[in-house]
Amino acid sequence: MFVLYVEPSPGISAKFSPVLAKETRPSQKMRFSGRHIAPFRGYEPTGKPVEWIGAALFRFEDGAIADLWVLGDLAGLDALLKAQAAERSSER
Repeated sequence: MFVLYVEPSPGISAKFSPVLAKETRPSQKMRFSGRHIAPFRGYEPTGKPVEWIGAALFRFEDGAIADLWVLGDLAGLDALLKAQAAERSSER
């Protein structure tokens, strides 16, 4: 999933919080940020900063990752992109 976010906008970066672990099920909060410079999630580029949060949930088995789930606030990201697109349209 992360590759899908990085490819459209090479300026995307990710910050990872310390891992929280409970037995074999650690989790980690993430914050993605960058500049909207290419078509992304159906929105034309605005050149404005974008940011969204997410979390990764892991399950380990025999010392290796057995499962990985990545969650992202895509509804919040879409709301931001929609607002930026509307703002851009009103500036024209």
